[in-house]
Amino acid sequence: MMIEPLRTCKVCGKKAYSEKDLELFMKAARAKYGRENLCDRCSANKVMLQYRKNPQPSKERLKTFRAKHPEAHRKDVSEDRRKHPERHNARNRIYAHQIPLAQACVQCGSKENLHHHHPDYSKPFEVITLCRACHGLIHRKPLKTSPNVQGGSR
Repeated sequence: MMIEPLRTCKVCGKKAYSEKDLELFMKAARAKYGRENLCDRCSANKVMLQYRKNPQPSKERLKTFRAKHPEAHRKDVSEDRRKHPERHNARNRIYAHQIPLAQACVQCGSKENLHHHHPDYSKPFEVITLCRACHGLIHRKPLKTSPNVQGGSR
């Protein structure tokens, strides 16, 4: 006898057989069991693709929220600074142009959409340059090669 799943993701086919498994699916008040037929990962991918096609509505919503609730935004920023002081110190050095950007991505050699990446926030001057695509990948899996560290410790 085969057990019928409570939810099945309509994109990847992931199945939820128990209440605990349902937590992997997006919440939806009007849906059966309070969950959509879309797992968290597929839902995030869907939102990301929508944003890439047309980022303006998201940016407008964020701008409107910050204008209506400046105290909430300030509270979020100050809470983040309190929790992660090394990250803010490292980023402030970049914003102050104390750390130069290399001419190309150390992973693929691309010269477009270059970003700074701190492998370790406790060393704010040790930064590698990555293109946007490689920078996104590095936050999901380790680098393919050893990083080319720019700058030195001061």
